[in-house]
Amino acid sequence: MNSNILMIIGMHRSGTSLITQWVHRCGLHVGDRLLIENVGNEDGHFEDEDFLELHTKFLLKRKVCSDGFIDTSPSQLTKVELQRMKALVYAKSKGNLQWGWKEPRTCLFLSEYRALIPDAFCLIVTRGYNDTVNSLVVREHRSHEERFQTKRGLSRLKWKLYKRKSLEYFFETRAELYLKTWIHYNEQILNHVSTLPAGRYLFVQYEDLFQNDEAYFDHLIKEWNFSLKYIPFRSVFKRSLLSDTRNIEGYIRDQQLLDKAKQVEYLCRSFCDFFQVRIPEIKVLQK
Repeated sequence: MNSNILMIIGMHRSGTSLITQWVHRCGLHVGDRLLIENVGNEDGHFEDEDFLELHTKFLLKRKVCSDGFIDTSPSQLTKVELQRMKALVYAKSKGNLQWGWKEPRTCLFLSEYRALIPDAFCLIVTRGYNDTVNSLVVREHRSHEERFQTKRGLSRLKWKLYKRKSLEYFFETRAELYLKTWIHYNEQILNHVSTLPAGRYLFVQYEDLFQNDEAYFDHLIKEWNFSLKYIPFRSVFKRSLLSDTRNIEGYIRDQQLLDKAKQVEYLCRSFCDFFQVRIPEIKVLQK
């Protein structure tokens, strides 16, 4: 494949949609069919539905959560599934000299993509576990509330009395699952970059782009040879879409889980300073 490919990788609610929107506005093709806006992504997900459908089918076949909220890797892909993945990537490359995609479940299949497209560049979007879990919980609660608002009459009364749940309920019941998922996704990312040449990946937090978007943009065009037109990151960011956060530690009963999350976050942040020399090797995390 002669195409220049950018994999935009990151956990759900890490800022991948925002950063993909930015590189798309700068001129990178990120899909012919993009997932439309919904709760938590009012400007759209900028998510390639072809990859979304592919990954969802893989997960459904294995009878695990198709949203990708899992803390273990799915079983190995079959030859037929690998061929489907290969066919999709080749179809994208055939039609585009440069292109990329964002779909969070990509994190669950990084070894397969590494074998298929070893020359792809990886823009890795990372966000702290506390903010990410908050964002996931709040989004789920908002979706729950929107369903309540559609109810009428007796159905609305039943929902209000028996089914409507508070935000506190969602923190109590969902925070630990989302934290486990955050750990797993970021471990997969760290394991992945430990196998790549240093010049093939770049970590970023969306906050970094407020002051340093031109530096990141220059890296994309000068180091990775993408043909793009600079658009200020601030033109796509809407601070009003951020929600207040609370400390999730009170909702996590397993202290070892919190300790592990802090370790993973430290390792991810150690890669995030664009102006510092990158750590050439990391110790692959063990379960």
